[in-house]
Amino acid sequence: MIRLIALAVTWRGDRSAQLRSVVLALSVAAVTVMACAAVSAALMAARVNERSELRSFQPAAPNQSADIMQDAKYDSFNGEQIFVYLWRIETKGVVIPGVAPDAETGDWFVSPELARRIKHEPLLEDRFPNARTIGNEGVGSADELVAYRFVGPEVELRGRLVDVPGTDWIGWNAGIDGSIVAFAGAGLVVVLGIGFLRAALGPIGVGLARRLSLLAALGATRPSLWMLSTASSAIVSAPAAAVSAVAWYLIAPSLESVPLVGQKVLKGDLQIPLLLAIVVAFGVVALTAAVALTRPYQHIGSRPSSRVPSPPALWRVIPLLASLAVIVYSTAQSGSGAVRSLLAGLIAACLSVTFALPVLIYLLGNALARKKSTLSLLVGRTLSSNAASSSRPLLALAAVAVLVPAGASFIATARASDPSPPPSSVQTITVNGRLDHATLSQLEQDAGGVFVDVYATESQDRRIPATFTWVADCESLAPYMVLDRCGPNGIIVEAAAAPAFAWLGASSTRAPSNATLDGRLFVTLDGDRAEAVLRSYAVNNYLNRIIVATRNEQRHESRVVPWLISGMQIAAAGAFAALLLSVITHASQSAATRLRLVGIGAELPMIRQLAATESFTTVAVVGLFGTAAGTVGAVAYALVNGSVSPNYWPSLTIAAATLTAAALSGSASAIYVSRVSAQSVLNTPD
Repeated sequence: MIRLIALAVTWRGDRSAQLRSVVLALSVAAVTVMACAAVSAALMAARVNERSELRSFQPAAPNQSADIMQDAKYDSFNGEQIFVYLWRIETKGVVIPGVAPDAETGDWFVSPELARRIKHEPLLEDRFPNARTIGNEGVGSADELVAYRFVGPEVELRGRLVDVPGTDWIGWNAGIDGSIVAFAGAGLVVVLGIGFLRAALGPIGVGLARRLSLLAALGATRPSLWMLSTASSAIVSAPAAAVSAVAWYLIAPSLESVPLVGQKVLKGDLQIPLLLAIVVAFGVVALTAAVALTRPYQHIGSRPSSRVPSPPALWRVIPLLASLAVIVYSTAQSGSGAVRSLLAGLIAACLSVTFALPVLIYLLGNALARKKSTLSLLVGRTLSSNAASSSRPLLALAAVAVLVPAGASFIATARASDPSPPPSSVQTITVNGRLDHATLSQLEQDAGGVFVDVYATESQDRRIPATFTWVADCESLAPYMVLDRCGPNGIIVEAAAAPAFAWLGASSTRAPSNATLDGRLFVTLDGDRAEAVLRSYAVNNYLNRIIVATRNEQRHESRVVPWLISGMQIAAAGAFAALLLSVITHASQSAATRLRLVGIGAELPMIRQLAATESFTTVAVVGLFGTAAGTVGAVAYALVNGSVSPNYWPSLTIAAATLTAAALSGSASAIYVSRVSAQSVLNTPD
């Protein structure tokens, strides 16, 4: 019986009721896709980490010892790190995951991303000649740049791996901790899901409330009304959640990058088991039903009363205070524990700020009601008597306002560590290792530059750091820069070339006494060509330990940055959509009450001012209150990190955006009040 009635009041209603059901179904589908994507991201992180830990080698048989020699070299291309590993298998039958078993001495194997770049970059072809691709089982993350080469016994390798596979980390850290992704994803889904579903359930409640009132008048019990309310939402949400979950299950395995984040993945990394997808869909349906029970129409069936509504309980503020205490406590910790505590406090603040909002709006309403102005009195009484319903449509906005300042601080810190390239027309490349005179001359000719020797002079006092002197030949150096002076006592170069040598001490044309050769700088005007030649030589001549380093090779943005940016984008988009839906719903529900003031003599300008002021105040208070909590989190992160100062610009931006949205909301509410709508309301019975 409940099912039939629920069906009758949803899809079998008039066109407006059906349209409201469509809005809810689309909202549920969006939340389901977001939840499935969060689960896929957590599974992807776990798969990446698992492959990265197990790819060093696999024994030929269980309980069989395996002896492998390994060494690592570091390469670079266009400022990105390339990890080059030299391998020698000492035990027959041992394999390295992703590497063909017929690998022979001298063979190159590269990761799929590096193989793709080799096809498009001719300069890389000479560096890794005839390279084969490492299989997916031997690849950590899809965007890593890793190369393997097998060498013979003539090459001295420093690392030895015995018995325990995965004991050596290869390449960059796989990037994202699966538990953190799951934790953050769950928090984002719950926060945005609740806010979005609350907004979407508003239109459903408009038509359902009258039907529930009729059933209550006919003798239906309150539990029956609750079951009907839950069943109505479930009938709409269940098909939408199921279709969305199955669609994600079918699409996810073929994705080659994380949606919105842009991080490349191997095919299947985002795959989610069908049973888990069904569980996620069921969870979203349950969340929708739970949110439906919190809607105002759960009280339908109670007897009418003229008493003043009870004020919101002060205990609602306690969870927010506790979450802020956790955030403050994180500043007294260090390392990953501090970051985890801060993250837990921020997510808790996102949830708890929604519980504290009715208390804040109630207190603000009482303060406004004490003003002598008629408008302030009306707005204050409206807010204080409807504190919970006034704040409910804007919960997602408050949650986003908490997240954005702290998230922006994370991103700014990660990007602040990226060094900028030296502002010089002359480029230098550091080369360390033993090179004979013939090799030096050949490299200078092929790479288009000249070598400059760098000598280190140690002080007898260990507290005083060593000094570095660069020594060059004036005739060889002159084609690459303007020399203002060049002699035994020093070399003075043009201003454009000076930054390339700024980190060194003195300069001379003769090696200083009691100094040792520390390395060489390759001076060139064509850095790309020089780097390609030098690195190709260093990688392929593995008998010589030649290390090539450029000043900008570590410019590698933290992997967590795109995840944070995408999370903030999802949160902002979800909050904005929920805000628009909520404003429309709230306006349609409260306009009748405002316009009925016409019946007691109120003029339309006064009603417009009332509607605009109420909307503006509600949006502004909700957004600014969340921004204040987010600012606390941003300042706490600055204290936890210790290397950055608090950044208040994100908070100021969110505050300005909140006030702009409040102004637009107030204007929209005022425009809604017209003579036609007033006459329509007066002629429409309850």
